[in-house]
Amino acid sequence: MNRDRLKRAGASAIVRPLRGYPEMIVRAIVAPGTEWVVERLFSSEGDECLRFDVMLNEMAWSDVVMAVLEANYGAPVGYADVQGQPHSNPPPHALVTAEALFVLVDETQRPTNAALQKILDTRTQQTRA
Repeated sequence: MNRDRLKRAGASAIVRPLRGYPEMIVRAIVAPGTEWVVERLFSSEGDECLRFDVMLNEMAWSDVVMAVLEANYGAPVGYADVQGQPHSNPPPHALVTAEALFVLVDETQRPTNAALQKILDTRTQQTRA
């Protein structure tokens, strides 16, 4: 409620302080709106980043993203390679070998490891055919 009231009063950015991410104030000034996106990831409401244990073998990142988006399973933002090392926002044409995907999902998007693996396997078969 206070957020709407402050907007009506003329505030251009409203930032909830987060001890774990003090740079949020700078983000709000430099790139307005990004603070809202990041804030939702740190709260229990809205979007969250989940890990899905799936296997990828040299699949273009753009193919991974398109497969997950088209299935309405969320938005992939990164992966864990086979050594368990996390990577975020790889270049679109990077060939990814991974043991897990990090996907932004909302409360309506609840894919399973098996469902994600199936769409990724299908996409791999389509691109290699």
